[in-house]
Amino acid sequence: IYHMSIKNVFQNIEKKPKEDKEKLDLKVKKSKETFFKRYIKRDKVILAFLVVLFMSLFLRGIYMNYYDSEFLNAELNKRIINNKTLYSTRGTIYDNNKTPIAMTYQVSKISLNTYHLNIDKHTDKLKELAILINENPEKLISDLKKEKKNYVIVAKNIDLPTNNKIVNLKIPTLNYELSQKRYYPMGEVYSQIIGFADSYGQGIEGIELSKNELLKNTNGKDIYIQDGNKQPIASVETIKGTNGKDIELTIDTTIQTILNDELKNTYEKFKADNVSAVLIDAKNGDIIAMGSYPTFDPNNISVSKQEDRKNRVALDIFEPGSTFKPFIVAKALSDGKINKDTMFNTRPYTIGKFPVRDTHVYEQLTTTGIIQKSSNVGTSKIIAKDPRKEVHEFFSDIGVGHRMKQIPFYQGSRKIKSADKWGDLDVAVMSFGYSWEMNLLQLARAY
Repeated sequence: IYHMSIKNVFQNIEKKPKEDKEKLDLKVKKSKETFFKRYIKRDKVILAFLVVLFMSLFLRGIYMNYYDSEFLNAELNKRIINNKTLYSTRGTIYDNNKTPIAMTYQVSKISLNTYHLNIDKHTDKLKELAILINENPEKLISDLKKEKKNYVIVAKNIDLPTNNKIVNLKIPTLNYELSQKRYYPMGEVYSQIIGFADSYGQGIEGIELSKNELLKNTNGKDIYIQDGNKQPIASVETIKGTNGKDIELTIDTTIQTILNDELKNTYEKFKADNVSAVLIDAKNGDIIAMGSYPTFDPNNISVSKQEDRKNRVALDIFEPGSTFKPFIVAKALSDGKINKDTMFNTRPYTIGKFPVRDTHVYEQLTTTGIIQKSSNVGTSKIIAKDPRKEVHEFFSDIGVGHRMKQIPFYQGSRKIKSADKWGDLDVAVMSFGYSWEMNLLQLARAY
C-alpha cells in the first residue's frame, strides 16, 4: 500500500509539470495573439495621427506661403537683414563772399551698456571719457553706477574728431550713433533771413523753408546680412544718397553785422516794440543787408520766441504814409505834367465831409516845397492830374500789392482795389500813403 501510494505520488508529480507546461504554453500563445492585436491597433492609430499631422503642416505651409508670406519675409528680414544710414549733406548757404552762413556737419551720440560694463575695472578710461565730453569724471562714474541698463546715453552732439578720440579709448559696450546737425556760424546776425532747419533736415522758417526743395538732401543706405551677434557678414545692396544744392545770397556779412548792431542800439535807445531795416544796392537792386530786432539765435531755438523769429522786413505790412509822397511827385515830373517850380494852392479843403489838410496851413507851395513840407494837400493835388487807371498801373509797376518773386522767403502783402472802385477821397488819401499797405521790402524795392 505504501509502495503504491509513493508511486502514485511520483506519477502525479510527473503529470503535473506536463499539464502546467501545456497551460503555460496556451497562456503565452494567447498573450502573443493579444499583444500583436493591440500592437497592430496602436500602430494604426499612430500612423493615422502622423498622417493627419503631416497634412495639417502641409496645409499650414500652403496657407502661410500664399497668405502670410509678406509678413513672414518681413519678420525674417528683421532678424537677419539690417541697414546703416549713409549720410549725405544738406546744401550750404553762403553770403556774397562765399562765406558759409548755414552749414551741416556730422555729430555723434555716445551710449554705454552699463548692465554689462564693469565700471570699477574701467574707471580710468571713463574718466578720460568724461574729460572729452566736458563732464565731471566723478559725477559721470557715479551716475553710471546708478544706471544699470542696456542703453544709457552719455553725450550728444559730439563732433567727429572728439568722437574718434572716444572710440579709441576702447571702453567695452561703448557705442556711437552718427547723425547730422545744422550750424549757423553767425548766430543771430542772419537768423531772420535764413531761418532754421530741424534735426531731420527739414526747413522750418526763412530761406531754409522757402528753398527747402533745393537745399534738402537724401541719405543713402547700406543694406547687409548680419550674424547672431548683429555683425555684418555680407552686403545686400548699397543705395547712394544725394547732397543738397548750395545757395549764394547777395547779403554782405560785414554790412549785415553793422546793420544788426544798429538795429539793437536803436531798439534800446527808443525803447521800441521792434525795429526793422533793409539796405539795397541802388545800381542793381541786390539786397545787401536786412533784419529786425529783437531777434534770435538759430543754434538755440528752444529759448527763442515765435514773434522774434519773424522776418518783419518782408512779413509786416503797414501804411507807408509820407514815405510814399516822393513817388507821386516823381511820376508827375517824369510824365512832364509838372516841374520843380510848379505852384500849387495848398490850403486845406474837404472831400465830402472829410478834410484834407497839413499839420500847418500853407497858402501855396511849389513842387519842391511840397516835398520839403511833406504836404498832404499838395500831393493830393498832384495825383488828381492823372486818370485813376493810370495811377493804378503806376502803383502796380512799382510793386504795390505784389510779392517779390525773386526774394527767397515769404512776404506779407495786400492787393490794392481796382481803380473803378476808387472814390475822390480814396485817390487823395492814397497819394499820401494811407488806405493801402505794403511791407518794408516792397517800399525799398519801389525806391
